[in-house]
Amino acid sequence: MLRPSTPTQTLPWLLWLIFISLPQKALAEQYASRAASVDEIFADNDIDAVLIASSTPTHAEYLERAARAGKAILCEKPIALDLARTRNALQVLSEHPVTCALGFNRRHDPQFAALKKRLPKDVLAHLKR
Repeated sequence: MLRPSTPTQTLPWLLWLIFISLPQKALAEQYASRAASVDEIFADNDIDAVLIASSTPTHAEYLERAARAGKAILCEKPIALDLARTRNALQVLSEHPVTCALGFNRRHDPQFAALKKRLPKDVLAHLKR
């Protein structure tokens, strides 16, 4: 697993931001991270997990590539825009079992609304900082 080079860096050692475009390279350096291409990310054995939060048409491909590379996956929903493509991605996951979770925003669920009402306002304000 990649680790920061100094203990005073602002991000936890297990969180590394991977950026692809040149304007984001400076941002990666600001947070003691590094820039890498998609191909480099999937080929790098020091990267244990990926967050797939790219545009939806790339989700299934990246999910499959990550599974084949043996990386844990957090993929934003949906996996694909059609059922057949989703099933193909799930087949790859079954052939390459890795930890995989699908991100699903539940902020409008009744349970979350009830929790928000019960929490003191200053607790929520503190969480947003």
